Amino acid sequence: MKENLETSADRVVYRDIARGYSELNFNNELLYLKHVSNLDFGTLQEFEDEKYEEAKGRGLFTRKQKVESLIEQELWSDSKERKIEKLKLELENLNTTIQRLVLAKQKKEIRKRIDQVEKELNSLQLEKDALVGVTCEQYSQSKTNQEFLRFSVFKDQKLEYLKYENEDFYELSNEAMSEISTLYNEILIGFSEVNIKKIAASGFFLNGVIASQSNAAFFFGKPIIGLSNYQTDLFSTAIRYKSVLENGKPPPDNYYSDIRMVVDWFELELGGKAISGIKGHGQQNLDGQMVMGASKQEMASISDTTTNMSKEGKVVNFAKEAANKISKKTGEAGKAQKHLSFKDMMEIHGEV
Repeated sequence: MKENLETSADRVVYRDIARGYSELNFNNELLYLKHVSNLDFGTLQEFEDEKYEEAKGRGLFTRKQKVESLIEQELWSDSKERKIEKLKLELENLNTTIQRLVLAKQKKEIRKRIDQVEKELNSLQLEKDALVGVTCEQYSQSKTNQEFLRFSVFKDQKLEYLKYENEDFYELSNEAMSEISTLYNEILIGFSEVNIKKIAASGFFLNGVIASQSNAAFFFGKPIIGLSNYQTDLFSTAIRYKSVLENGKPPPDNYYSDIRMVVDWFELELGGKAISGIKGHGQQNLDGQMVMGASKQEMASISDTTTNMSKEGKVVNFAKEAANKISKKTGEAGKAQKHLSFKDMMEIHGEV
């Protein structure tokens, strides 16, 4: 496959993911920020639970208790609570919907609504948070965020020696704590989902995945359990993209002038599968699908979703097999048949 990463910053992100840490300059000292793993998050979760109980012991309200108190005092309302839950549900449904869409025009409309819902939800949440103040949850999360930072900063590349012990870290001034946190957050911006997808779609990385026989432990040179979350996300994304290539369909050569186009192509190929299925009533609708407003690229993706793999690993043209099945059922019944049963579809895929 061709190689293309958009900027030198993308290569720095890949280098850091591969190494499992990023570099940070603080007070003229080079420090190393560990990329945490699921095991690390387990340790931090235990720490947060301890701080939550500590807050309760100090007499702080839980968030639920504080909200109930605000409603009783008529400083907040049940209707606003219901509105927040309604907006959260709508946002969840919209994000699910947009992942299943193929057409760019449809996605644009959904994104517009997502922006509207997020704006309204954030406004209500800010109003609520200002009233709620410090709770057990807020206290424990704040302490855990500080511990996360202390837990991640090392003096050496092997990540064996923490820069700060408990006492040293919590004796830092607010300004120093804030500066470290700001520097860390600036680094984390580079590890966005978009950037990880760009690396996963790059030829050099996919070639490495193929050479490692899709084994993350071989690729990164350490046990799966020791992989950072970024390493896991990057490798699993590349495996998804590799599955498209294994079906014999590489991205168009001209797309490699912009790696974002390659990412969009892979996502379109994978996302297009969600619309597969039979909605028509015969050969014309099954083999000759027409989607109004679709680009050539989108139509190609939609067309390819009618080809699937049987249980035995054979390529099955779903549209053709479905049409043949309908034709056979029509002949057996002596009258027009318009639909396939669940059993029919299982038979097409070799499941029964």
